[in-house]
Amino acid sequence: ADPAAGDPTLRGLADGAGLQAGDLLLRVGGVPVFTIAELWVLMREHRAGTELSVEYVRARERCHGRGTLTGWGEEES
Repeated sequence: ADPAAGDPTLRGLADGAGLQAGDLLLRVGGVPVFTIAELWVLMREHRAGTELSVEYVRARERCHGRGTLTGWGEEES
């Protein structure tokens, strides 16, 4: 399952960084990510609009990208 599928914040980051289903996420913003809970904590530490580096593995190749967080904690006025 795609952990970013239901979260608009993670979807924006994943899309911008070029992540695809099946990629293995290694680092976000230079911080190692081992669990989805760690990723959620990391997302709470940054505001919407923050661009973060992303490191991941696809087909045994280490890849890098950048994505922007969208919509985290944004409330409708």
